[in-house]
Amino acid sequence: MADADRVADLERTIAAQQRTIEALMDAVEQRDLASTPSAFAVWHQHAALADVVERKTRRLRAALDEIRGLHESLTAKTAELEAKRDEAAMLALVARHMESAVLICDAGGCVEWANESFTVQTGHTFAEAVGRRAVDLLLSPEAADEVNARIQARTDRAEAFSVEALSTAKDGRCYPVELDVRPVVSDEGAVWRVVAILRDISARKEAEARLAQAERLESIGELAAGVAHEINTPMQYIGDNLTFLRRAVEVGHPLFALLSDPAVDWAKAAEIVTERHFRFVFDRAPGAIDQALEGVAAVSKIVAAMRAFSRVGSGDAKTLTDVNACVETALTFSRSEWRYVAEVETRLAPDLPLIEADGGAINQVILNLIVNAAQAIRGGARGDASGTITVTTSHDRDAGHVVLEVGDDGPGIPPGIIGRVFDPFFTTKQVGEGTGQGLALAQSIVVKRHGGSIDVSSIPEHATLFTVRLPIESGDSGETTA
Repeated sequence: MADADRVADLERTIAAQQRTIEALMDAVEQRDLASTPSAFAVWHQHAALADVVERKTRRLRAALDEIRGLHESLTAKTAELEAKRDEAAMLALVARHMESAVLICDAGGCVEWANESFTVQTGHTFAEAVGRRAVDLLLSPEAADEVNARIQARTDRAEAFSVEALSTAKDGRCYPVELDVRPVVSDEGAVWRVVAILRDISARKEAEARLAQAERLESIGELAAGVAHEINTPMQYIGDNLTFLRRAVEVGHPLFALLSDPAVDWAKAAEIVTERHFRFVFDRAPGAIDQALEGVAAVSKIVAAMRAFSRVGSGDAKTLTDVNACVETALTFSRSEWRYVAEVETRLAPDLPLIEADGGAINQVILNLIVNAAQAIRGGARGDASGTITVTTSHDRDAGHVVLEVGDDGPGIPPGIIGRVFDPFFTTKQVGEGTGQGLALAQSIVVKRHGGSIDVSSIPEHATLFTVRLPIESGDSGETTA
């Protein structure tokens, strides 16, 4: 509008100048001939008039040039506005027909616009949504304020990010979603709108849970022979000790029969008790009982580890979990994998806090890392020399994390492939030694499901170290900055 007003002002100025010139010319032509001055005076007047005309003509030409420039500017701006209008229409069309729910909110998080998929996904109509906080529409009342504070903190810094959360539909149905938040910044640098894209990831979560369970069962299948051997060893000495105890009962039976007779022959009883075989059996009977109980405990521990790995979890259920206990369980279950190739050194922090986590999934992560370390050492062609696997836990109080480190002194990872170790189906092992899913699954569990991190460092030909960081308090998992 400002450019149009300026053009109109220039046009009025030019018209006024043209009228002035015309009036001057008329005045010269209509001057009384009787009073015509000398030729010199006439020439002087005409020269002055010509000078005036020349100056005004130059100004007119400059004004016309300015008008042309303004016209070109207006034409360009008009074309730009039309292009933006077409682009906005196309974007609105895309947003309206996206399968994901799309929300446009003000800087405070209140809904200004929503597409049709939002209604389909949440059950809330556009009229119900406008003016309300998006988190109040998507989350439970208990979680809305906390999550909104987190979102507000990020958008105030104009940071785009993604987060996985559990959303609540209008009918009370809960389902997992991935929320992409994109602040829109004005020319002055202030956030004036927030675009949120909400994706229902129920199918993906179910697929991830099935994959995790399949990987878990695959691990059990691969380690089944070793686990059977681990169970067979304590079962053997349980059997041996029970056989010994049965013999002890047989040896003691004459004494028991004698003592059950009211007319006890104490001389005979003393003779039996002092027999060398009797003393041998009954002196060792308590030790046999203890060894049998130890065997039962060992078998129970292995069975408990198997149950921990084979149970089907929801994929989202999180309880207070002891990472140190998870380490012990994974070491028990994987013993047959590492016992002949490596010594295991554990440095478990005694004051390690419990974390909110899916314990079965954390078991799987630790198992995968330990088995991976054992296989790396086995493949390192060390001859008869035994390798070392170190498992360390610690508490990073400043970050609010529990830190797990699993290292080995195997052949390391070449620099050219270390960036691919978490890629699905990537493996350097021989055929039949793995599917390449173990580390990819571990990363998915740690990062996406628990909002933690997993990193790897390696010195080729010397060592490899995996570092897992898990938040102590579980928020919406999988939050990432875009």
